Amino acid sequence: FGNVISGDIVTSTASVDTSTLSTSGNPIVGTYTQTASSIAGADSGNYSFGGYTTSTKNYTVNKLALTGASIAAGSSVYGSSLTPGAVTFGNVISGDIVTSTASVDTSTLSTSGNPIVGTYTQTASSIAGADSGNYSFGGYTSGSNYTITQLALTASIAPVTTTYGTPAATGAVTLTNKIVGDIVTAASATIVSPAYSTSGNLKADTYDQTVGSSLSGADSGNYSLCFYTSSTKIY
Repeated sequence: FGNVISGDIVTSTASVDTSTLSTSGNPIVGTYTQTASSIAGADSGNYSFGGYTTSTKNYTVNKLALTGASIAAGSSVYGSSLTPGAVTFGNVISGDIVTSTASVDTSTLSTSGNPIVGTYTQTASSIAGADSGNYSFGGYTSGSNYTITQLALTASIAPVTTTYGTPAATGAVTLTNKIVGDIVTAASATIVSPAYSTSGNLKADTYDQTVGSSLSGADSGNYSLCFYTSSTKIY
């Protein structure tokens, strides 16, 4: 005060004129006026005070800087949608709604335009939610805790019919779930347990055909193929 007599004990405590509260019940970030409405102290009874509110908003509630960010590990199969891990923070006030969505830091793409098989970091760069305006977040990148795994291919082998004495042949191998645009091929099929006549020709019989797990092509690293046998191919 400007005119308390020297030596007298007269005090007052101001309050901050907050209004809107966050989900957790705390005053939100912003600037506010302050008000002193009463006096106290040993000599306060000798004075009168009509109250006072600052003419400017001279009290500031600053954003709380988020710390302790982490992103859970995640994985997906090549060619499917990426599913980043959940983002959490260590100091969000209980009850507040603050969220963040991570992205997977992929780079190299396959011929079909999909992120290739490998391990990647994840990054959370922004926050959202009803109370996000009360917090600041500088972004966070995890270690390499997201994995894109190989897509397991299924195969079919075309049936073939030949005549005894003609060169043996195998059917065309088709990779039935290869992603359109990718360059990947399987090895040629082979005959399972072939039996030959004295003249060296494949005996007339019904044989299985099989194709091994070997793949080739620019995008083959993004796929796996189990040893596949077809049991209905006729020679």
